[in-house]
Amino acid sequence: MHVFHLDRMLNIGDVKAVIVDDRRDLQFAPYNARFPERIRDFGGDCFAAIRAKDIVVHHPYESFDVVVQFLYQAARDPAVVAIKQTLYRTSPIRRSSRS
Repeated sequence: MHVFHLDRMLNIGDVKAVIVDDRRDLQFAPYNARFPERIRDFGGDCFAAIRAKDIVVHHPYESFDVVVQFLYQAARDPAVVAIKQTLYRTSPIRRSSRS
């Protein structure tokens, strides 16, 4: 057994470095985020879906494509005069010394 002491916490990038391509059994299956069903129920109309009930999008479980679609739809709508968003960050920004 080998024990290594580090002065920092390990992150997923550190763990990924030990997984090599020829060991597929050590790799996670590809993850596909889902698109909110309620927006699909309204034919992709984000505004109609929101009028019916507020929507909370949970990333990374739900695709960020819904946010992009909402912004495109808002940008094309002549009744929209402003787009305001709040972005919450739950951890500090870490700058990697690796390129």
